[in-house]
Amino acid sequence: MSADIIARERAVLERLKETYEHQGFQFFMEPLPEMLPAFLHGFQPDAMALKPGENYVIEVKFGRRPGEEHRLETVGKRQPGWNLKVYYESQRPEHDLRLSVATRPQIEAQIAEAQQLAADGHRKAALLLGWSVLEAIARARSGYQGSASQRIYSPAQTVQSLEMMGAIDRATGQALRASAQLRNLAAHGALDVAVDDTAVAELLNVARILAVLPEAESAAAGH
Repeated sequence: MSADIIARERAVLERLKETYEHQGFQFFMEPLPEMLPAFLHGFQPDAMALKPGENYVIEVKFGRRPGEEHRLETVGKRQPGWNLKVYYESQRPEHDLRLSVATRPQIEAQIAEAQQLAADGHRKAALLLGWSVLEAIARARSGYQGSASQRIYSPAQTVQSLEMMGAIDRATGQALRASAQLRNLAAHGALDVAVDDTAVAELLNVARILAVLPEAESAAAGH
């Protein structure tokens, strides 16, 4: 499997994780063999989603192969209470996007714009812009660490990236994941979702702290 396919599969699984967890499931990506029920012996799913009385074995496929549907369908009929979900993904337009790395002045300008939106009562717009800024920060910091810095991050990937590079602690990561659920509702048409001033202020405060990028930190340390 190519590195591009692996990255695309991971992005799909991150999106599915957000969706299933929002519905109350426990979501396990690439579950270990010992986590699998006995009837799945010899089959390694991409993920599992579990909650009492409703369990899913999840596969992500890029393109269709003759005979594969029948094999997967057989797996899905092995055990009552378990269902197989297969997500077929084709090339998406965003896979071809290459984003520039944001600078600190650009980030600070967008934070200021989000603050103004919130002050004017446009809290949903401020929250969405705040998450855009946070993604740009995560991408910029990844670039300074030599990682891929031009691809799109989901909110979950944004938080995970910041945690892995030590930019935020676990408590901040948990708070951001809760904020991400609110962001996803607002972004995907939940028009009745309520966004309060505190949710926006806390998100922008994290963004403001992280806006001091590693390059700027290194330059300051040299003086």
